[in-house]
Amino acid sequence: MEGKKYIVAIDFGSSRAGSVFAQNTKDEKKIKIKECNFGNTGASIKTLNEVILNDSNEIVKYGFDVNKYIEENQLKKNCALYRRIKMNLYKNESEIESVNSKKSIELEELIAIILEHLKKHSIECILKDEKNNNLDKIDYDRESSRIRWVLTIPAIWDEKNKYIMMKAAEKAGIVDGKNKTLFFALEPEAASYYCLKEKDLSLEADVFKKPYIICDLGGGTADIVCHERTTENGVEKIIEKCAPKGGPFGSDEINKEFEEKVLKLLFGEDIFETIKRKFEESLNGNNSDSNLVKKYIKLMDAINLFKEGINNDNYLKESYPIDCSIFFKINENLDMKNVVENYNEKCNPEWKITEYGKDELDRNINFPYKIIYDLTKNLTDKISNILLEVISEAKEVSTIIYVGGFSGSEIAIDSKKKKLMKNIKIYSIKIQNIHKMQF
Repeated sequence: MEGKKYIVAIDFGSSRAGSVFAQNTKDEKKIKIKECNFGNTGASIKTLNEVILNDSNEIVKYGFDVNKYIEENQLKKNCALYRRIKMNLYKNESEIESVNSKKSIELEELIAIILEHLKKHSIECILKDEKNNNLDKIDYDRESSRIRWVLTIPAIWDEKNKYIMMKAAEKAGIVDGKNKTLFFALEPEAASYYCLKEKDLSLEADVFKKPYIICDLGGGTADIVCHERTTENGVEKIIEKCAPKGGPFGSDEINKEFEEKVLKLLFGEDIFETIKRKFEESLNGNNSDSNLVKKYIKLMDAINLFKEGINNDNYLKESYPIDCSIFFKINENLDMKNVVENYNEKCNPEWKITEYGKDELDRNINFPYKIIYDLTKNLTDKISNILLEVISEAKEVSTIIYVGGFSGSEIAIDSKKKKLMKNIKIYSIKIQNIHKMQF
């Protein structure tokens, strides 16, 4: 890394993306990590990994700005919206189709477009940190040459996926063909190093003395690997005890299951599919209905908040209100009482709805947290089975550390699997405030 003034790490996630930077130094004690925040408030280190492109495949909006742009009915007919980009790599698809039209783009090209955007954003953050106010005339190629780039990738990816990311990075100007400036960092390994170095975590001192498992749970995938801390020639290393395992078991699956097993049962599949079709038509500028678009986005946001709000204390006794007025907008003949009663006759008895609209204008329905608990449990049971495989292969595992946006999911591990893991300590770590990391 000699000759490079900065190190920039880009996290290109299934749901979100972001970057951090630090000045390059051999003295670990002097490393100070800084975040490339998104948004006017500077509050978020990561943004939504979603993008709107025009006919020339130029970025119209990226990240948090996408939903705002859609809600304001700004999406034009010639624009294409792309979501869940990284998951198409996992599915080994070479092209990705837009959400709002039949337009498609080569996956490698789309990733390159976004990586270039993140590259420029990172460079601008560095220049602002240097108090360089001349941001109108940035030579991005020259600035990029001062940087050693790091790109995080899942440990479960095969060589084909890594190659696509490398080619995309080349197109984005992150990799120089003559002078390689990019490192790949495996996401569980990066998380493992964070847990090893961060002094403020509630990890016991003996955690890293024996093999331990990093269970990286995100929006799209579960990435599970067993690590062991070793020292060779005075250099501390983290090695893999066995091949990484995982699959498409991210928290996005809970949203899909909630739509399939609850909303479609409650309101009918035809109405739900009509809403999705009208939403996509509105995005494409056909029969545009800005009110429906806003309600649909609000519904999806509410489902995410519902999913993220579960804990060990509330899943049996609390419920969460969700505004379901969009369904009544599509079919004005729907009667709230009949809708709920019909659902309660068909649903899992523990999923029954007891609280809903207080009057004819109130379209809120209070969904029991038990629904989200059970859907989470169904997903985490699959993850637990993989964990048991890794434990069996690695042997002598002392600890499981959950990381990632879905890292609270261990609450749903069933009692049988807990017995099989009875001598293993379990931690859930939220990787945040990385700029305060102590070395």
